[in-house]
Amino acid sequence: MNMLTEKFQPGNVKLNVVIIGLGRQALEEHLPAVLDSDNYHLIGVCDTNEEMLANASINLDAAVERFTDVATMLATINADVAIVAVPHHEYLPIITECAKNGVHILKEKPFARNMREAKIFQEIAEKANIHLMTTFQRRFHPLYQAFVPMIARIGKIHTITCLYTISSNNPNSGWRGSKKKAGGGVLLDMGYHVLDLLIWYLDRPTILSSTMQICKQNDHDVEDVAQFTFEVNGAHGTGLISCVHPKKHEEFVVIGEKGSAVLTRNRIERYNNNQVLVDYLESEKGWHAAMINQLDYFATVISGHIEPKYSTPQFQVDNHVVVIDELYSQAEEKTNE
Repeated sequence: MNMLTEKFQPGNVKLNVVIIGLGRQALEEHLPAVLDSDNYHLIGVCDTNEEMLANASINLDAAVERFTDVATMLATINADVAIVAVPHHEYLPIITECAKNGVHILKEKPFARNMREAKIFQEIAEKANIHLMTTFQRRFHPLYQAFVPMIARIGKIHTITCLYTISSNNPNSGWRGSKKKAGGGVLLDMGYHVLDLLIWYLDRPTILSSTMQICKQNDHDVEDVAQFTFEVNGAHGTGLISCVHPKKHEEFVVIGEKGSAVLTRNRIERYNNNQVLVDYLESEKGWHAAMINQLDYFATVISGHIEPKYSTPQFQVDNHVVVIDELYSQAEEKTNE
């Protein structure tokens, strides 16, 4: 299915949705999208932290019920969908409880911390016959979608360069700094976006080499820099993910036989073989629309209007999870040499 041209088909009845985990991402991205979507009706929110729950409640309608326990919430109100954004190690009991109540799940990345956990999530979802999708908002962003035909115009691809960096004084703080809780560092977090772009724009890459470093020796035991090389459809590429880089930057460069295409967070460009800019599109907007489009896509999947390829655990297991496991495996082998 072409994600660029797929027409969303809203249902006649709104889906009752709850939000589990009321951190920054939930409040700044998921909540506004839910409220602006024609396909969802927010009926409840949940967070074990009563202070965060109280802060979130300030901007909520009085009819939206508040809970500190997922099981109690799902036993009290009739939810169709749960949007879940919690620390990585907290997903299993939430997914289990949602499945028990027949509630479809849209969860924050990563799909799982490793292949073993991914298989558990997959089994739970398939046994309960619920949809379990990981958020891929870039796939639903108009600018990122417009990059698809731009890549098609540069012919056979030879080289790919992927870069995603941020600058942090305290990288991997809190639960993110614990390998036991988070499962990994920047590769599993920021790198998930980069890997998804590779899979979407090109195909699942074959990993040729992988290295991980902890550059800032704080109280974390997960990588703050990840570097790797790969091959995909005969083209070779490199990737760099870092949360200790001096600048925040996102860039995806594809060089082909007829020119090159460059994607950054707010701009896409196409150059000819003389390195002359021949086409571009830029926008600082679109992220809110991407979140709404993602929600509407999930609604059409639940309603049965489209095949649930991108929202299945199997898609994650066969692509993102297997590649990330390979990246960590090769990096560990190199460390032990």
